[in-house]
Amino acid sequence: MQDLRLDPEGGILRELGNLEDVGRFKRVPGKDIMAAFNTLVRRGDHVFIYRDIPYRMMALDFSDTGRCDFYLAREVFLPSMVSMVGPKDSPLVPSLSHRILLAAEAGLYNFWYKTYTPNLTYCLRPQTKVAIKSALDITNIWGMLVVVAGGAVTSLLVFCLELLCFRLHHQQES
Repeated sequence: MQDLRLDPEGGILRELGNLEDVGRFKRVPGKDIMAAFNTLVRRGDHVFIYRDIPYRMMALDFSDTGRCDFYLAREVFLPSMVSMVGPKDSPLVPSLSHRILLAAEAGLYNFWYKTYTPNLTYCLRPQTKVAIKSALDITNIWGMLVVVAGGAVTSLLVFCLELLCFRLHHQQES
């Protein structure tokens, strides 16, 4: 496998290489990726950094378990590049590049990827809204009841104060 320390001055690849030297970073061969994903990452003490977005692994895991155990990070720190390589000065390269661009702009690659991978987008990001699905009982709603009771007591006190002020005002006039 290639050495991660490509930039002698620094950078994220250099930092990952240094972490590997002290045992805080593990490289996993391509044939063992799914096993590492299902053991190390599922255990909860490892994260998975992959050069491509692991949509397929997450979608397969959701299909197997029926729940979202993994989410993608919101940050992207390594660029992902997909390209086509052709011979130098080939007349096919500009023609194919144009057609690839048209297919990408039409959204065909995303469509094909979503068709190829069921449950692709279901577990991409963590939910921003949390739905509580527990039964309602007094321990779940006591805070709301305190607010309602506090509002009722406060309104009763203000009403009594208004009545008192009204009587004092009428007594002063007479």
